[in-house]
Amino acid sequence: MNQTENSANNFSSFETSNFEPSTSSNNRNNKNNKSKFSLLKFVHLAYNYWAIFIVRNSKAIIAICTLITFLCTLKVVMTQYKNDITGYTPYGARSRQELAIREHFFNEKDGGGSPFGVFLLLLPKKQNNKDNDNFLNEKMLNEAIKVDDIVNQNFPLFNLNKNRSETFSQFCRDFCELNEPLRRFQEGFQHQIQRLESNETLNPNIKLNYPLSSIFGRTFNIQPNFFGIHLNTNNSNNNNKLSNMAKVEMVALIYKAERVGGWSDDEVKNWQLSVSKYFDNGKFNSSLIRVLSVSTAYVEVEVVRAGLTMLPFIIVGFVIMLCCSSVFVLLSASYMNQFNYKRLWLALMACLCPLMASGTALGLLFLFGVRFGTVLCVTPFLVLAIGVDDAYLMIHAWQRIKSKEKEINRGIIETIKERVTKRMALVLVDTGPAILISALTNICADAIGSFTGSPEITLLCMGSMAAITVDFIYQVTFYAAVIALLDESELKSEQLNENNRKLCLSILIGSKGIYKNKTINQRPKNKISNNLYLNLKNQLNKTTKQYVGFIMNPLISFIICLFWIIFVIFSVIGVSHFKVNLSTKKLFASDSLLLEIDHYREQQIVPFFTMATIFVNNPGNLSNPSQIQRLNKLVNEMESLPESWGSSSTNYFIRDLSDFLGEESLNDLNNGSINEFLKWPENKHWKAFVRTDGENGTLKRFFFTTAYHGERLKEWAERANLQNKWRDIIDKYNDLNATVFNDEGLFLDLINNMPTDAWQSALATLICMTTICALFMGGEWRTVILAGITIGSIILGTLGILAWMDITMDPIMMAALVISIGFSIDIPAHVSYHFYSSGFDLPKPINKNDRHLFLNQRLTTTLLAVGIPALQAAISTSFCVLALLLVPLYMAQIFVKIMFSCIILCVIHSLILIPALIVLSDGILWNLFLLCHNTESVPNSIES
Repeated sequence: MNQTENSANNFSSFETSNFEPSTSSNNRNNKNNKSKFSLLKFVHLAYNYWAIFIVRNSKAIIAICTLITFLCTLKVVMTQYKNDITGYTPYGARSRQELAIREHFFNEKDGGGSPFGVFLLLLPKKQNNKDNDNFLNEKMLNEAIKVDDIVNQNFPLFNLNKNRSETFSQFCRDFCELNEPLRRFQEGFQHQIQRLESNETLNPNIKLNYPLSSIFGRTFNIQPNFFGIHLNTNNSNNNNKLSNMAKVEMVALIYKAERVGGWSDDEVKNWQLSVSKYFDNGKFNSSLIRVLSVSTAYVEVEVVRAGLTMLPFIIVGFVIMLCCSSVFVLLSASYMNQFNYKRLWLALMACLCPLMASGTALGLLFLFGVRFGTVLCVTPFLVLAIGVDDAYLMIHAWQRIKSKEKEINRGIIETIKERVTKRMALVLVDTGPAILISALTNICADAIGSFTGSPEITLLCMGSMAAITVDFIYQVTFYAAVIALLDESELKSEQLNENNRKLCLSILIGSKGIYKNKTINQRPKNKISNNLYLNLKNQLNKTTKQYVGFIMNPLISFIICLFWIIFVIFSVIGVSHFKVNLSTKKLFASDSLLLEIDHYREQQIVPFFTMATIFVNNPGNLSNPSQIQRLNKLVNEMESLPESWGSSSTNYFIRDLSDFLGEESLNDLNNGSINEFLKWPENKHWKAFVRTDGENGTLKRFFFTTAYHGERLKEWAERANLQNKWRDIIDKYNDLNATVFNDEGLFLDLINNMPTDAWQSALATLICMTTICALFMGGEWRTVILAGITIGSIILGTLGILAWMDITMDPIMMAALVISIGFSIDIPAHVSYHFYSSGFDLPKPINKNDRHLFLNQRLTTTLLAVGIPALQAAISTSFCVLALLLVPLYMAQIFVKIMFSCIILCVIHSLILIPALIVLSDGILWNLFLLCHNTESVPNSIES
């Protein structure tokens, strides 16, 4: 048989038996493994054949993956951000139903969707003197009216239905008079000032008080427009005679309009932003006041801008990670006595491969119409953490296999392709199942999370699931191909150097025939390099064995587990005191103007004027006195809450309708009465509150508003409690089909939902991890259970640490937590699988001493295979994440704290706690067995 045939036979036998245990003394145990773990055998066999495909098509695979990545990344770059600031509200939340009813109410009339608008907050300039720091001042009120005129008369929006540009005063329909109380107050104030300047008495028909003012019998509520109120004391001045207010710190202007012009979402957002930019960019000139603005479009822009501020630091972190990776790869190669500068390609591709996977996955999602929310920008961190860890495992396994091959296979003649294929198959069989377990667990957990959370969490889970899937594919294709090409290149270089050495020696000796009957295996190695390699290898093995011996001490393992139990208890205590804080300021950059307006909103607006909107979708027949009483009872009950401002803050059209028609006429209400009521100029503002049948004027539905106050409302939890009180009242009136809407309702429902989302995500991860480990690890339930316990402890510990750091739960923390849960799977999965597979080639223990040695060998093998790559990945990822500490942004800070805590806990749990739990559980199982059976032989359950 010739050399080629020998090589082919060797390669063929390798394909089908590579995963088989090699120790002859373990044949009986091997037979059991063959029949018991068919799934793992199938995976091993698949990886063997996959290695053949990779080596044969390495360049094509790299080219195809690169091309796909380029095209998909191009799609990512060309896709615009589209955020939904209500996206963290859970699917089944009541506030979503309330929002849908509100949108239906406004769609019914014009069909354009919910109203849009801008909120302006007017403040005195900080350099103002004492006379001009109060809006109860003629000049200051005139400036406020000037701002109102600017918004009403400028900023045109093209009306597609009328084919013309219209200003706000032209395209506004039913909400044009929201700022009318300010204008009435200013006119009355100016009139009274003129009378005082003329030494005339004040007009008794003009009362400029808070919360209700009146001019010639027409009462209006100024609460929505005046904030920071200081009421009069006993000391009096001219202003005190004008009003019961001594000072007004700020004025609010509200602009709301229906979508009557056929405008797209982008056109509406551009209009909102044009108003904000005008006042924020210094185009508005005033020596007395400054204007802050907020709108949904402005909030979205600022959230995106805040996220983009992290980009330069993410790049810095990536460069740091790349440097760490390069150092680790070269040090590892030097340790293995395989130093080669070409190994830097492995370091570079270890960092690029996860990013390529992220770009490909996101591009494919966007290609199928998935929304590009900014929450997806955090998915590369998870993929980077997992992908780099997988790459380190593959590098370490390849170098270890290459080193062993040189020692074992000396003198065996194989082609370069055969050697590369054999090494690649061994690498994939050694690391592939653990990588697959980690990927499948994350994918399954994200799949469950996609259906149990909120739209934004679903989006994050979809992005994470797609990115991890593509990363796994790229790891076993693209990165494996890179290793194969590098391996082939090194083998060719070694062969070329060997041939050159032979040629030089033959020339020097003068005879080529000296090699005809002699096999020259390798060129002599550098003695210093070889000694250094052996010393390092021996030192690492010695240190690992000493560490394992230390852990194998039952007392040490018990102490470790005791500290772990204490840690779990403290974590549980911390989690039980976790608070929810939904402050929107966490979303913005430190230089955002929205931070200031948010501060005033939280401290000066919400505690003094929180409005509830109650939609009555089945008002019934208003000519029926009992129906009117039923409606009035609902309104009165809403006004009777302790936090209510009472009837003075309520906008309830039936009260004005009663005054208009009279009590007796109201009982004889006909179909045209409401339309007649709405036609009067002083009643036209009620058109926004009611919906009638256009043909006969029958009332179909309406809404009313009422306001609440209280210092406690500064806290989100108190606002949530108030919202629950509203809902409890509304639920008593099912016959009216009433619902209550609050602008913050979508966020208030998060207070009770976020803890639920957190434990559901953690539970889903644990179930998926346990199930998948059980499928791959057969009946070794001890390892499976310990892996689940470890991951649960990491998640609980991460939350506990955050709680003890006084970090509150919010949507940003939830997104970071989802990412950290994904990372918490990776290293424990690798350790658990390698511990399980480490027993394949070891003989079955037959007594207590063998059992101790058997466990020692398995732990040593596991830590040598996984320990260094895990530490390398943890250090690299930590440096990458720590770069975000330089960003003065809450989302960056919280992301660093969560990821760094998770990384540290992963390393401690995987390399310290898991071995200790294995040792302790092994001793417990052994002693239990001895109590039940009078034998010294080792049972199968303990062996496994």
